[in-house]
Amino acid sequence: MFKPMFKRSFLSLVVIALLGTSCSYDVGIDSPQLVAVRRDVFVNEISMRGIVDSAQNTEVRVRVESVGNAGITINFVVPEGTLVQEGDLLVELDSSLPEENVERQQIVVIESGEQLAQALADLENAKRTQDETAIEIAQNVAESAEEHNRIAINRLAFLQRQLANCRIYATSAGRVIYHVPRIYVPRIDDFVIREGQRVVNPQILLQIIDPAQMQVRGLVSEALGQHVRSGQRATIHFEAFPNQTFEGEVRKVDTWTLPGWGSVTGVREHVVTVSILNPPEGLTPRMTAEARIVVNEIPDALLLPTQAVITLDNRSFVLTFNEGKWNYIEIATGANNDREVIIHEGLSEGDTVVLGAWVHRDKVDLPMVEAEQYDE
Repeated sequence: MFKPMFKRSFLSLVVIALLGTSCSYDVGIDSPQLVAVRRDVFVNEISMRGIVDSAQNTEVRVRVESVGNAGITINFVVPEGTLVQEGDLLVELDSSLPEENVERQQIVVIESGEQLAQALADLENAKRTQDETAIEIAQNVAESAEEHNRIAINRLAFLQRQLANCRIYATSAGRVIYHVPRIYVPRIDDFVIREGQRVVNPQILLQIIDPAQMQVRGLVSEALGQHVRSGQRATIHFEAFPNQTFEGEVRKVDTWTLPGWGSVTGVREHVVTVSILNPPEGLTPRMTAEARIVVNEIPDALLLPTQAVITLDNRSFVLTFNEGKWNYIEIATGANNDREVIIHEGLSEGDTVVLGAWVHRDKVDLPMVEAEQYDE
């Protein structure tokens, strides 16, 4: 007998996989389950796990400077999930310190203005004396006072903008989503957006997303990604919406990895973006999804479930069970989509074979192959 080249964990997954739409027959308690070869359209799909986000995002950041790393306190923040319109109040930060800074700077501006006025008056008096030395000194003093006044005015304008930035308004309509950092942080509570939390410039507080432009982004291996093209249709399933299927379309295929994404195996991967054509109410970023991308369709193909085929050393076999007797047939196969495989030679439409072929592989003597290829 041969030694299988697949890991036992993989065999278990194959055995328990769901059959899909093929016809099958149970010929008895002590007999194997059979499945018939059928003729149908073969849909070649690539499965991609991904994360939901929006194609249209507006980041909302802190734009108020604080002393050192003390930060500034959130007094009010609109609840996550709220639908807002342009101009709606999103966040209100503690403005007590910025207000004090503006008041103090207003006094500085007044004083520097008075000093400038006095310096200009002194310059006029010096010019009347026609004393070149006195004029030069007064001119220097006036120029210095003018520069100090200009700096004081600019500083006041900056502090007034800082005070205005304590109230943050929506610049576009959409749904409010609180920001969650991608990177690991020792104290995640320091990054939770809530009233009473201290935040720092230029920290991202939240995003305004367009709920009508939702998408799924995920990673596809380079071997599979080369078959993915913009415009290909997809079916999408969300863990948050079980037993429901949604329509999608590939929007973009990149050949680089997003920050915070990647493969532990080091295999080059494509970042694929699939637009959700009919996003459900309540769909939000960070939800997990599976997109099955249709890369091509083959009409009038002979099909069998993948569980009915044994592949050894690039050779494919099916098992038969007729009148209590076991046998095998070598076949030629084509493309498969992890659920079904195309049969090119060896079987005809309506032929019945054993469904769980790997489970019953010890019932027949399959052709021997190189033993070292099956080492576990």
